[in-house]
Amino acid sequence: MRVFLLICTCFFSSNLNASSQLSNWPFTSGETLHYKLSYQGLLTSFVWADLADVKLSFVADTQLADTLSNKNKTGHKFIVNINTEHYLKAELIQPVRYSYTATTDTVLEKILLVEKIDLGKANRHEFLWLDWQAKETYLFEVNESVSPAQNQKIPKYFNSIQLSDSQRTQLVYKESGDKISHENILDPLSLIYYLRTRDNIEESEKFIAVSDDIRKYKIKFMGKETLKLNDQKYQSKKYKIQTHENKDKFYYVWLTDDKKKIPLRFAMDAPLGQLNINLVDIK
Repeated sequence: MRVFLLICTCFFSSNLNASSQLSNWPFTSGETLHYKLSYQGLLTSFVWADLADVKLSFVADTQLADTLSNKNKTGHKFIVNINTEHYLKAELIQPVRYSYTATTDTVLEKILLVEKIDLGKANRHEFLWLDWQAKETYLFEVNESVSPAQNQKIPKYFNSIQLSDSQRTQLVYKESGDKISHENILDPLSLIYYLRTRDNIEESEKFIAVSDDIRKYKIKFMGKETLKLNDQKYQSKKYKIQTHENKDKFYYVWLTDDKKKIPLRFAMDAPLGQLNINLVDIK
């Protein structure tokens, strides 16, 4: 009986901690942020041009298959969608229908799975899976030309992924990536939400999974700014996010200087110009 009570205490306390952690975050399940992606540079004669709609979404408490048991565990999903269908100039150059989903643990410390779907020119459907038990990273893809002989055994983890029957039979192992040698690893998308959960960051470092590489990123507070968007002024905090591997690769993000810490703008260099992703609406 004592053992049973101890197990129950551990179970409920761990779930309570995860739940209370979520309740303390400045975003809730279902939050959807709408943005407009704009480019200025040589390709547009150095005039700002709107090229795509961008949407960020958060979905809490997603059920995931456990590779070590028949039980499910819970994770959180962070989703970005990019679509150029309402922008003729972008459609003529290269239509984009892209979605990226990052699934993390419930305390926003570990990335578990990244799913990328590109329905544009590339037409790719790929997964990055981090096996925290084996300390390995693996890349998988949906390959329509795969033969039954190439279809290797897929981990139980993928049982919780929504795939059609044909996609599931076409899911194949692609390659292995970096080994997991750090306790906490996120991805570029969940890093933004992690930043929203922290107060008064002056400078910090996080390990980030990008494709099958695990890289160190540096977060640096750049100061407060008044940002004007859609004829409205916002008080914001500006952060610089940079990789250690390449000091020339970085981007900026502005968060509202309030409890919500909503991302207002992302800014980065682009081929022959620069990109801005500006907030348009909050649902």
